[in-house]
Parts: sequence; C-alpha cells; structure tokens
Amino acid sequence: MLPAPPLLVSSIVALLLAGLPLMLMISSVAQRRIFSSEPEGDDATRLLAVDTQVLGNTVEQVVLAICIWPLAGYVLGTGVLVALGLSFAVMRLVFWFGSHRSKSLQAFGFAAGFYPTVFAAIMTLFYTIYAMV
Repeated sequence: MLPAPPLLVSSIVALLLAGLPLMLMISSVAQRRIFSSEPEGDDATRLLAVDTQVLGNTVEQVVLAICIWPLAGYVLGTGVLVALGLSFAVMRLVFWFGSHRSKSLQAFGFAAGFYPTVFAAIMTLFYTIYAMV
C-alpha cells in the first residue's frame, strides 16, 4: 500500500471530526422522531424542533467546510485542517447544548465553530492572491 499524502490524510481526519457531531445529531433527531415514548406534546415537539434546526445548521456548515477546508489545508498547511476539524466538532456540540440550555452558549458555539472557517477562507484567498502577484 502506498503512503497517503499528508494533505489527504489531514483532510480525511478534519472531515471525519466534522462528521462526528453531525452523526450524533442525526441519531438524536431519529431517536426523537421514531423512538420517543412521550406523547406528541409541547415539550417533545420543541426538543425535536431544536434538534432539527441544529442538524440543518450543522449540515450547512459541513458543506461549507467541504468547500473550503481542502484548499485551506493546501495553502495554509495540513495542521490547520486538523485544528479546524477538532474545533468545529467541539463547538458544534457546545452550540447544540446551548440550543437547549442557553442562548449565550448557543451564540458562542455558533461563532466559535463558524468563524474559524470564514477566517481560513479569507486567509486562503489572501495567500493565493499574494502568491499569484
């Protein structure tokens, strides 16, 4: 077997880390929809709605990560990918927890999970344009 290039390995690790909270959220929504023993009531409906919204937002951000992280890893270095993936996974869980418990924690989790990707995109564009000049 040939050794995999570091960029490929880092991309796979980063996207795996991003996918872990997504997997947990999908299973939580499925559990609430299918296996809930609670009758359809206000609390059960609210919990399902919150988890569904968090899942949708997480899917959007994972798609954004798929578009940005590989080039960011190539331009900024492979370590950036692992850092982005790890921080994204942790902050998505903070966002999810905050969505159920605290609006300020929700906002922190969102910002700390989203803006590193935005910053990586800006830095990648900056370095790419700078290298072309």
